[in-house]
Amino acid sequence: MSPLFRSGLIAAAAVLVLDQASKLWLLNMFELGRRGAVAVTPVVSGVPITDEGEARRARSRAALLAVRGLPHTATAVATHYRDLLHTFVLDEHDADQAAAIEALGPAVVLAPTLLRPDAGPPRTDLARTLLALARPMPDHPHPSRR
Repeated sequence: MSPLFRSGLIAAAAVLVLDQASKLWLLNMFELGRRGAVAVTPVVSGVPITDEGEARRARSRAALLAVRGLPHTATAVATHYRDLLHTFVLDEHDADQAAAIEALGPAVVLAPTLLRPDAGPPRTDLARTLLALARPMPDHPHPSRR
């Protein structure tokens, strides 16, 4: 194993640990574990991918979903996690998938999930949506808990 490859693995592991630590902090800070899991869609079908880095990530997600026999859609992601979710944040460009996802059980919240650097000043819409979900919300029982 080359030193450069080893350095890359160490950097990737450090990013993974920090990412998971930040998620645990958010879970504890906002008591999200008690309120049910919230997922933000990693797939936005209604917008063409123009960035090569994002295109690579989309191909990786598509391959992972294909292994499970699922298409590369937000509905497929929600299907995969349906037993764990209380709320699914769906990109507003994929609003046509909302009814199918709600039929699986989780509440669906539409929000702009794409953070596009070419769209001007940083957008805080997604962060505001997630923080609002951290507050107590009307009961939306999951089908397995009804």
